[in-house]
Amino acid sequence: MSVHGTSPSRITRWLDWWCSSRWRTLITWIALFDVSYAPLPKHLGWLYDQLGVVTQSFAKLIPLPVATLQLAWLSCLVSLILSWYQPVLLRLSLIRGVLWLCAPLLATFIAEFTGIRSRPWVFRMHDFVLLFLPTLALIGIRKPFLGLVLAAAASGATIHLGRFRYNWVMADAVYASIIILGTSRIPKRTPQAVQ
Repeated sequence: MSVHGTSPSRITRWLDWWCSSRWRTLITWIALFDVSYAPLPKHLGWLYDQLGVVTQSFAKLIPLPVATLQLAWLSCLVSLILSWYQPVLLRLSLIRGVLWLCAPLLATFIAEFTGIRSRPWVFRMHDFVLLFLPTLALIGIRKPFLGLVLAAAASGATIHLGRFRYNWVMADAVYASIIILGTSRIPKRTPQAVQ
């Protein structure tokens, strides 16, 4: 029974059971990344064009170049497509899940609007920041925190190693492996019964 007096739903209990095994969680994470990533290279141009239509309608409201706004929307959409399942597998609360998904989106918008990503060293640092920001949602529920920093650093370095498709897949596998296998959940404290 939960703290609020209601029992969790069947899907919640099943997800808790499924994600209780680190290996199942890791394999599911990697499979969902591949499924989410697979159509992107083929349809990225189409997504960019569709976002152009949306961006044109916002052009009057936001005083920024349309191309910059369109690229920012595309970067955020791709980030969301590649990470939508991660808070579910990590069993994050709603607030932590929103933080996990939105923190990199904010950094992406800022980077695109300022044009800071055009410098090579900043581009690489930006990848680290994008991978590290979601882990802030894990503070207080996973340990050791250094493992989360290591996950972002190792994954960020892997992104810049090789061919585009395979280095993103490898980087995500490294990231997931370190977060899921290299850190552990901090047990929830249950309130002591009053005697």
